[in-house]
Amino acid sequence: MQDIFVRQIEARYDDILRQLEDSGMSGYSLMKELTQRYVSAKCLSGGKPFPTFLKPAFISETQMADIRRITNIIMKCLEKVSNLFFEDARYRSVFELAPGETELASVRTRYPQKVQHARLDAFITDGKIQFCEFNCDTPGGPGYSDIQVDLLLNTPPMIELSKEYDVIRDRFMQNVLDSLLDCYRYYGWDGSSKPRILIHTLFDLDPTMEELYVLQNYFQSCGHECIVAQPQDCSYEDGVLMVAGRPVELVYRRGATQWWLSHKDKYTALWNAYSDGAICMANPLNSKLAGKKSLMAVLQSETMQSKLTDEEKEVVVEHIPWTRIVEDTQTTYRYQPVSILDFLRENRENMVMKPIGLYGGKNVSIGREMNPKDWNDAIQTAARERYVAQEYIPIPEISLPVFTETGLAFTSKKVNMNFFAFNGEYAGGMARVSDSSIINISAGGGLIPILLAKEKTRS
Repeated sequence: MQDIFVRQIEARYDDILRQLEDSGMSGYSLMKELTQRYVSAKCLSGGKPFPTFLKPAFISETQMADIRRITNIIMKCLEKVSNLFFEDARYRSVFELAPGETELASVRTRYPQKVQHARLDAFITDGKIQFCEFNCDTPGGPGYSDIQVDLLLNTPPMIELSKEYDVIRDRFMQNVLDSLLDCYRYYGWDGSSKPRILIHTLFDLDPTMEELYVLQNYFQSCGHECIVAQPQDCSYEDGVLMVAGRPVELVYRRGATQWWLSHKDKYTALWNAYSDGAICMANPLNSKLAGKKSLMAVLQSETMQSKLTDEEKEVVVEHIPWTRIVEDTQTTYRYQPVSILDFLRENRENMVMKPIGLYGGKNVSIGREMNPKDWNDAIQTAARERYVAQEYIPIPEISLPVFTETGLAFTSKKVNMNFFAFNGEYAGGMARVSDSSIINISAGGGLIPILLAKEKTRS
């Protein structure tokens, strides 16, 4: 995947920033104004505006083609591995389900796919895509990304760049709505009327709940009545899910699957309506099957080899780092037999460990950033509490502009590329940036758009 063009356009964009600053544009004032616009548009995390920058992550047409192809193949693999859960009960142990999750995952919906909304998180290092995590539960970011792109494209540097290059954006909220309606067609919807949509989460637990109002406004602008509510605001009466005194037929699920277990009493009405098939809900609860961190290990296991095509096997080998469940057993590394625990002790600087059941970058151990004693302690914890070990992926960096009252400077940030897929198809992406190796919005990271750039079409 060539990145010469990307380096060229990044350099040109940085030159434009310098020229505008030298000509009298105050980037500091522009960023303050943009931040206020983000606040007004509810681009918030935990009630605060998340860090952002006056620069996107650019990708080339060549990169776009590779990203699209690889993302689509990964999504097919995730559907295949999710199907193991339903094909044979003997496979269920590979999913590392927590108590109660088996019941949630067992409900089958009328639409065929397990995952309608996914975000695949990756690093692009030396031109190679390496996926580090699959968020197939309730991925956030589509509303934020649309607003960011809208605002960024109307800034002086992007307007100037667009005179020299074609800059192409993605639109995520329409994709969310389209995928919801596609699912609803399997419930008998013929398009002659518009279903009332519920977006639900637990307000005090969801750090990105402000985004739900962004999505609500968009759905309403498309002519759909939409309500944002908590699960405990719902009731299930005579086979109908009721919210604020009126029926709901189509449900956009946000909030983690584990909340359905940890706050079971609040989800009673939603659970009864969902398990009875009285509502169309996306993502379904069994989408979590494709988002378990252990799934990367499963995709590399002997179990899956007969179920993957040659192309799928190649993508798994090339674009998913070596991943295993941390346990006292034997496995292979580059075709050589190894003991997992001994291998982890001996290869601290090349390994990362992550808890299977947590999200948001919680309790991740990065070997090269730990001393041997702490790493050995982490191995013991990982073996006891169910973690995965993954080969360390070198984290790329991006140069981003920082404006102060005294002028412009550039700083390097670690960057993680996040690719959306709706109904199994690639649908654009966003990038997260941080000073830390654990790059996550809820852990203090920033968000920038991904924009496709190409040579200007000349008439």
